[in-house]
Order: sequence, then structure tokens, then C-alpha cells
Amino acid sequence: MGEIKQLLVVLTLTVIIGILGLSLSRYIPILLEGDVVVLEYRAEFYLNGTLVEEYVYEVRKPGKFKMLYRIWDAPLSTSRLEMPCVTVLKVEVPKGTVGYIKDHAGRVYSKSHTRVISSLAECNEVGCYKPGGFDAGRYKVRYVFRLYPPVEYDGKLCHLNLKLADEHIPYLSVSILIENNGLIERVYPHPPSLEVVEGSNIELRGYSWKDELLEVELLLKPEALKYLDCFVRKIDDVESRTFWPNLIYSFQYSVLKILSWIVEITVLAVPFLLLVIYIKYGRERSYTVPRYLSFVPNPARKPWVVNLVFKGDALDFDEDGFYATILDLHRRGKIRIIPRDGDLLIKIVDKNVDDRYERRVLRFLSRFSVNDTVDTRYMREKIEELKDDRLRISELSRELRYLVSSPDRRVALKFMISGRSRVAVFMVVSIILLVVSIVLADLIPGAGLTVMKAMIGSGVLLVQSIVAISAPSTLFGRWKGVEYKEKLEWDAFRRLLSDLALIRQYAPQDLSMWGEWLVYGTALGVGDKVVEAMKELNVHLPEASILTVMPTTFRPIITAASPPSKGGVTGGFGAGGGFGGGGGGAR
Repeated sequence: MGEIKQLLVVLTLTVIIGILGLSLSRYIPILLEGDVVVLEYRAEFYLNGTLVEEYVYEVRKPGKFKMLYRIWDAPLSTSRLEMPCVTVLKVEVPKGTVGYIKDHAGRVYSKSHTRVISSLAECNEVGCYKPGGFDAGRYKVRYVFRLYPPVEYDGKLCHLNLKLADEHIPYLSVSILIENNGLIERVYPHPPSLEVVEGSNIELRGYSWKDELLEVELLLKPEALKYLDCFVRKIDDVESRTFWPNLIYSFQYSVLKILSWIVEITVLAVPFLLLVIYIKYGRERSYTVPRYLSFVPNPARKPWVVNLVFKGDALDFDEDGFYATILDLHRRGKIRIIPRDGDLLIKIVDKNVDDRYERRVLRFLSRFSVNDTVDTRYMREKIEELKDDRLRISELSRELRYLVSSPDRRVALKFMISGRSRVAVFMVVSIILLVVSIVLADLIPGAGLTVMKAMIGSGVLLVQSIVAISAPSTLFGRWKGVEYKEKLEWDAFRRLLSDLALIRQYAPQDLSMWGEWLVYGTALGVGDKVVEAMKELNVHLPEASILTVMPTTFRPIITAASPPSKGGVTGGFGAGGGFGGGGGGAR
């Protein structure tokens, strides 16, 4: 895939991920509303302590719910107690339902179904019960309470903090009317996102997501104590004690809102920032290279280097580089390979090679040689014998891992400059934003939805950064000198070897050229295509049969030399030693 196509794929994916992720954060309240919500919550609070609440419930799943209720943390009673409490004055419920009260002591007041209600309801609860369950639809319930709250007083101002909800189903619309009469000095809504409309009375408007704090804090003139039956506690400096916590809370909430905006803006900006990084650091010079190339671009390149640098990403290596090196050593006469009954006999002829990787390949083969001859069947058997020797099998595993997956990547850095460190900044930023969101979620009550948006946005940014980091390392980096031209030539050569029709068209007459095609085609991952073409064109080359056998011969050796897994087959003591393995899910 060309560089421009790679860039378009990355930009397209980050745009799609960003749009879908931000849409999810905006629509998640709708997705998580559940089978019952409060469409409208209206409350009226009077300074004599009367609270009138009206709930319009929407039941969306018929037969699932038998109770619609309102529960209090404060003690609930039918008469005033000698402590801060809430008394019930009236309960108005839909036709066909039974209104009930279950007070702080567990006493139930209802016209019928008392025993069932007593078993289902919790203390400090008031609501309505329908024996057969509620049908889907809307139900209006109205409560009238008298509140006997605690009030702080310093001789100048009174402080009343009225918590209306903190554990509840979603309130999609909230309207709270507070009687003023000129006695209210200051109103602090919780959360601060509630709109405050001041007039002869004070109204708070907004919504309250599931389990979000819904609260109003009031500073009142001393005259309010004439109207409000309450439990007064005298303290010093009520105004400062109210002002500073609310200032900190509002600041934290504003930081969270700003954080949420920053996350959204960053998510939307990522594709444009990636484009800027590509233009500044990743855009390569233009070279004219034929789409198909019928000769090896640079025969001096070692096959393992071609696999590492030019096959895919410039920092990725795989088994094909190992196979291509063995074929090349055979072609150059350093080893001689003879297929035999599905296995290989490898005769080590000359160990004098200048390349470090080739020396390690020959050293690996020598470990299993008898009189400088390696039988791959014997090699497999020997590795099986070594499995109980953890030290030697680990050493062997490290050597094979080097040979088939991670040779010296410093070689690749001679050809290119990786750009992954540039785009990794997005991952660092996303993790920082996620951690800050989690910390603020713990500090700020009543900000669940805003926190959720910030956390989802941070997660979306993390996914975008993973996409960018997963792109070829040279996309946001750069090839050194004219190496990009060679990269294009190797791509053109691989493109030709991937097409059987083109191989037939450009098939060389010289067997030595077929040998080069096979070696470098293997390094580029298309050696099987070359073998197939040779069969069709009746070209006989020993290396073709060797390549056919080599993967089936060496892959079991590579697998056998892998270190033992952590568990799942046998039982044992200690963490991770148990029988079974796997993991949990959902049903």
C-alpha cells in the first residue's frame, strides 16, 4: 500500500472513531435510561418547610415494575419527630394503584396490600403499588411533605442545604421553584449546571442523570426562622463557610466541563494534527518508479534486511526472513540442503560469513549438527528432549526468537527515522486526561454525566492514538537519503512476483535469476507465488522444493522451542498455576 493510501486509511479511521465516540458520549444518557424514567420532576419549596413534588414517570417495559416510589435518607414520619425529619402530608397516586408510606421505623400505611408492601418497600419510602405491575405508559404521582431540617445560624444569616435527590432514576426534566419573599440572600445550585432564574421566586431548571446529586443550598435572612420550623445550630461565619466550599466545588466542576470540551476538541483535531505531522515530518520526496519491476532492485542487500526493512513495516521481521536467509546461504554454497522424506538434511560447508545475522543462523544450525550435518528430524527430537531443561530451552527460545522475529532493529534505523514517538504523544495525553477525569469523578459529587463524557472522550482519543501508532513507522517518520526510492522499487518487485501472469511474462531464462527471485520473493513474503510459477513453466530449481518443505519443517521446531505457557493444561500451586484458564464474560 502506498504512503498516501496508508495516510488516508489512518485519517479515515481516526475521523470515524472520533465521530462515533463523541456521538456515543452524547447519546449514552439515552442508551442507558433504562426501562423507567422520570420524564418531568417538578418541586415547589416554601419557606415554612412545605415541599410539593410531582413526578411524571414513564414506564417503558410493561409488567416489570410494581412500585413507583420516592425514598428519603432523612427519617420519614407521619408526625414531627424530635430530630430533623420529613413528614408526609399527602400522597396522590394514579387510579388503580395503592398509595403507601413506610416510615423510619418500618411501619406501613396503606389502604390495602399492607403485607406485600411491607416486604417490598424500604424504610423512609413513599409511593404507589400496583399488584399486577404497571403497563407501559406515563404515571403522575404527587407528594406533599413538611420538612423539619437542620439550619446553621450565626446571628446574621441562616444556612439551609436541601438535598432533593442523590440515588434515583434519570430525571429528564427538572424544575424546582423556591419561594423567595425577599428572604433569600444567595442560592447555590448543585450541580452548578442547573440554570437559576431569579424573580419574585427562584426557579432552577435542568435535568438530573441517574444517581446525580440534585441539591440547592440557601443563605437566608434571620427572619426566615419565623416561618421555618427547624433545628437550629449556632456556628460562626455562616457566609464564609458556605461561600468557600461552593467556590471550590464550582471551580472543580468548571475544570471538569473544560476538560470535557478539551477532550472533544482534541478528538476532533487528531486527524488534522496527524495530517500536519505527516506534512512536516513524514512526506517523502517523489520518485518515478515503474509499477512492476522484473529484476532484484539491490542484489547486494541481505535477504533478512529486505524482510525487515522493505517487506512491510520497516521495524517488523518474520519467519520469511529466516527462510530466505537459509535459501540464500544454500544458493551461495555456504550450506547444502537436501530434501528427504518431508525433512531436510543441511550440510554446513563454510562458516565464514561477514554478516552477523547469518553467523547466528549458522551457529544455531551447528548446535544440532553431527559432523557438520543437520537432520531436521533429529533437531525436533532433540528439542523435545530439552523441554524439561528450563535453562537450556529458555536459551534456545531466545535464540530462535531473535532469528525469526526480532533481529537487530538498529539496522532498520540506518534506513529510516521512526515517527511513532511523535504520534505516541496522543496516547500520553489521552492517559493523562483519563486519569484526571477519574480523579475529578471522585472529587465532584453530582457530575456523573460530565465525567462520563470526559472519560469516554479520553478513551476515544486513546483508540485514535493506537490507530496512529499502529500505522507503518515511516508514515509519520522519514526514509533517509534515497532509501525511499529503493523501498518503492522493492514494492514494485513484490507486486510483480505476486501476479502469476506477470511472472510468466517476465520469466527469466537464467536459472540463477530464478534463484534470486525465489530468495528475495521469500524475503518479501511471496516465495510461494514464485514456486507456483516455476511449476507452471516447468522450471526445475532445487531451492523450490526446499522452500516448499522448509516451513513445515521449521515451524514445529519454532513452536516446540517456545517457552511453556502459564497454565491451562496442568494444575499447580501459586498464582497462575490453576487448571483451566480462559476468562469470564456476560450472558
